[in-house]
Amino acid sequence: MHHRCVTSLQPYDSETHREQALDVLRGLLSRGPVPYTPHPGEWDWWMFHADPRDQSEWLIGPDAVVEIALDIGEVAAFGLAPEDIIELGRARLPGTRFTVSHVSLADHARVGALRSAGFELEGPPSPLFERGTSGASPTSVDGFEIRSIRGEDEH
Repeated sequence: MHHRCVTSLQPYDSETHREQALDVLRGLLSRGPVPYTPHPGEWDWWMFHADPRDQSEWLIGPDAVVEIALDIGEVAAFGLAPEDIIELGRARLPGTRFTVSHVSLADHARVGALRSAGFELEGPPSPLFERGTSGASPTSVDGFEIRSIRGEDEH
């Protein structure tokens, strides 16, 4: 069974699809902390600092971005339901036992769906760094200032 999300994916090109990918990630992040979604800046880091020895296939769709690490049999999909991730992995890595990465243990629905499909947690989870953005004000330290970036020259 092909889901619309999977069939609408196409090869990612950083020059053509960068803004679309960043918009997809911003949209996913606006939904909240679950499921795990990389920050658009993290995506840029992945794209522009990719190890040329890695054999990855990058895909993009209207609501999803995907990396399939062909050399290690791993699927990292953001914006796809678990059943779509599994379908994609089976289609792109036929006959390979693959892993699904970048799944937060706080995403109980996704973890449950993957476990129901026969996936298991493999190895220790990656550390998760979270910080709420409402409520507490940052503490000040003598000699330092916390402020917004003033322009592109400060990136």
